[in-house]
Amino acid sequence: MSQSIDSQYWVLVGTAQASTDVWGIRRISFPCGYSMPAAAYAKLESPLQRPSDGEVWAIGGIALEIGTGGKDISIDKAASHVAGYRPWISLFYPNLLDELQKIQHTITVWDQGVSMFYGLWRDACQTLGPKVSADIMKERLGDPVQLSVGTETIRGEAPKAYEHDAATIIHFMSQFMTLSAGDIYVIGPLVAQRIPLKVSRLTLSSLGSSYSVEVE
Repeated sequence: MSQSIDSQYWVLVGTAQASTDVWGIRRISFPCGYSMPAAAYAKLESPLQRPSDGEVWAIGGIALEIGTGGKDISIDKAASHVAGYRPWISLFYPNLLDELQKIQHTITVWDQGVSMFYGLWRDACQTLGPKVSADIMKERLGDPVQLSVGTETIRGEAPKAYEHDAATIIHFMSQFMTLSAGDIYVIGPLVAQRIPLKVSRLTLSSLGSSYSVEVE
């Protein structure tokens, strides 16, 4: 992968139905998400780390990779800043708040006109597959993604269901930050499923190919 330690990693929420299914977040009219540290992403072909207990969700979608950076990128030129797209698989563990409570950590949120998202993650809880071109993405916009969990296959939405396209995301985000080559914007989940802890392999079929990752 072309990312460096300085690359930004973002996960957008409220972009498709699966966002509601797993997080209870309905569609949002502008690109909205949270920054994710690089340590949350397993290296290519490395296994995902799962929790030892509690509820686990397997989530799949498509990530946008930036090819050329910039600031205040116009909407009509935004598409030229796309390097390609990658399949994205994530293990989401909603019980991390319980773990904080066990070690007597508390969270105080001040809501005085400012919204604050407290994000929790595990190292290597997400993975990005091989990059495909923008042309392939365009050809496969109507193909629903499928997530295989053991012997079960879950059919999700197609990329065309996303609330925002690449040009909208790049234009919007570049108004607030400088984009760099290798930055990743997960456009959001297209499929989400609760999974048993004993699952050892996940496969996401999307953009005309399949990407698998081991879970340990």
